[in-house]
Amino acid sequence: MIDKNKIHDWWKEQNKERKRVLYVSVIIVPVGVVVVVVSVVGILLFLSTPPTVVVEPQKLDVSLSPGNSTVKTISIEAIGTGMGEREVRLSAAGPIVSWLKFSKNNEDFEDSITVDVDKTPYIIVNLSLQSNITPGDYRGAIEVYHSGGRVEIPVFVKIEG
Repeated sequence: MIDKNKIHDWWKEQNKERKRVLYVSVIIVPVGVVVVVVSVVGILLFLSTPPTVVVEPQKLDVSLSPGNSTVKTISIEAIGTGMGEREVRLSAAGPIVSWLKFSKNNEDFEDSITVDVDKTPYIIVNLSLQSNITPGDYRGAIEVYHSGGRVEIPVFVKIEG
């Protein structure tokens, strides 16, 4: 589950950064138009700031035998008040690409998906191994792309033999 205290601390830090930008704007502007400029700058910052995407868990560790599968859940939350894009796209990277499939709202599993985090905060990840796979340790990632950047969830798969 998402740690609300971490999110609150992060949001306070982001607001400090915004206040610094507003303070700099106030210093450079003539005194007669300070209120208007500060309001406009504040509104522009509010509207242009893309939300930050927070995912949990921040890593996946899985142990499986060849031919078996497991299902994991990822929670996704958009934090921030900006009007930025609230959709994210998930895909797999690395040697685990063919083993991972994603599902939302009980739909069929897909290689990659795009979701609106306000409507689909949980993604089901199905990890399924072929029966002829070589035992060992494999590393990959689930990549979550959004308007504010990219979040990577490291995935460690131990295939028992």
